[in-house]
Amino acid sequence: MVRPDPDRPGVALAFSLPRRVGGAVIRNRLRRQLREIFRSLERERELAPGDYLLLVGPGAAGASFDSLRGWVIELLDSVGRHR
Repeated sequence: MVRPDPDRPGVALAFSLPRRVGGAVIRNRLRRQLREIFRSLERERELAPGDYLLLVGPGAAGASFDSLRGWVIELLDSVGRHR
């Protein structure tokens, strides 16, 4: 879910990773990786300001950092939030 907020100076993130994604270690690793992906996109000015809620499914548990980044960029392109 994305809620545009042009008045916000940056990006607000929320992640939902249910237990079926994996154990706590896997879920925390995914959260760290996703935060870094969004941080880098924001630094590169490729991410429009707003509120972002990302629902992560079990398929993400075995994904590499590069595939996660590609998946996030593809997702943002599909909702029109990637510059």
